[in-house]
Amino acid sequence: LSLIHTHTLSLVPVFSVLLRLIAAMRMWFVAVAVVVAAAPAAARSTQGHDRAVPRAAEIREKLHTLADWTMTLDVGSNHINNGSTIPNSIFINGNLARTLLAAHTLFNNESYLHEALRWCDTLVSLQNPINTSKGNQGAWFDTGYNELYIADTGTAVTALSLCYFAAPEQPASRKASYVATLSAFARFVIEGCLDAPAGGKYGQGCPPKGQGWVRTSDPNKGALGDGYYKKELNLPAYTIATATTGSCFFPHLYRVLQEEEQRHRASGSAALLPLDELKQISVAAAAWLVRVRAANGSIPYIITPPTTVEHTYQSISYSAESFVAVDRYFAHDLDLSATVNFVVSAQNPDGSWAAVGSGESERSPRAATLIQWYLTHNNDPAAQQALEKYVGFVLDSWSAYKVGQDALVSGFVGLTLADYLQPWVTFAPTQN
Repeated sequence: LSLIHTHTLSLVPVFSVLLRLIAAMRMWFVAVAVVVAAAPAAARSTQGHDRAVPRAAEIREKLHTLADWTMTLDVGSNHINNGSTIPNSIFINGNLARTLLAAHTLFNNESYLHEALRWCDTLVSLQNPINTSKGNQGAWFDTGYNELYIADTGTAVTALSLCYFAAPEQPASRKASYVATLSAFARFVIEGCLDAPAGGKYGQGCPPKGQGWVRTSDPNKGALGDGYYKKELNLPAYTIATATTGSCFFPHLYRVLQEEEQRHRASGSAALLPLDELKQISVAAAAWLVRVRAANGSIPYIITPPTTVEHTYQSISYSAESFVAVDRYFAHDLDLSATVNFVVSAQNPDGSWAAVGSGESERSPRAATLIQWYLTHNNDPAAQQALEKYVGFVLDSWSAYKVGQDALVSGFVGLTLADYLQPWVTFAPTQN
């Protein structure tokens, strides 16, 4: 409109003025259209890897570096080559493979996907068939250090569940092998065994006939035992097995079998575990973890026989993944404000938890994931500050924390930062 000036109007034909006016209006409409079109993209960016999070570019760079380092370890063989004292650990290597799956999503790097799937194929080959007490086909795994722990295996098979969703549709046999392996391990946990695995190498005996390691009726209903511990059958409630297998793996298996039903890949419905049963086990396990919390909100490390070694942050870190999974797939309401308050109040001045270099510190990163999940349901400035403080600690103490050097801490940090950058990228997708 400013193009029409009173002192020139009489000197320019009317049609010329109108043309200039129309041109100006077109430019204005184009500018508005660009702004409007950009708005949805900005909104989308808050949900993706470039959302407005503190130091996002630095996190992406560190994650990329971590994924590249992981590619040098030969993770796919399940025998990492960085001098680890336990190079065949299925839980440590499973977390690394899971980090590669997330990195593939974040950076669209096919080599990350191929290596993660190679590890999953290797894990399938490591299963040991066994008949359950109900006559079904089960399977168990050695942890990689001559133990049969349901807790450690839960972390590994959760990674295998994610490989199911990431694997290409062809060859179909690959996905089918994942489903069969996941289901067989679940049956072993739920239904137990007829004879002790490996002729009693890990411990003698099996759970009572018709039962497995899932507590169904006593005061610890919902909890899981740990398979075989200290060379004895371990049936009493164990915090970590309950978290990693009970309320993290079983929710992921639920999603896998739910997907199988939708895509009609299963050879017959009788071969699939009932979804309702998996949901009940998952929710009951999470409920047990919440129920046994201490007065200060911490999650106790319950194991038989008991130990005096500190495991506070390990219990919280492993449980955090299970709470996210149960909430994502079952929309199960969990009040964890007391636990988050404990985590926030116990944070070190530098943003870490426990003494850096300790086993507690190495396994603590998912405590940040618990805070992140909590913030999706609550507005809590103190919790937000604690989350950002931990991320800052990791970025500023990368070498001191041995990220990109130590496989165990690197897996936990990789998963935590990936989810921080793109929420829940390390979990199975929700149902469409």
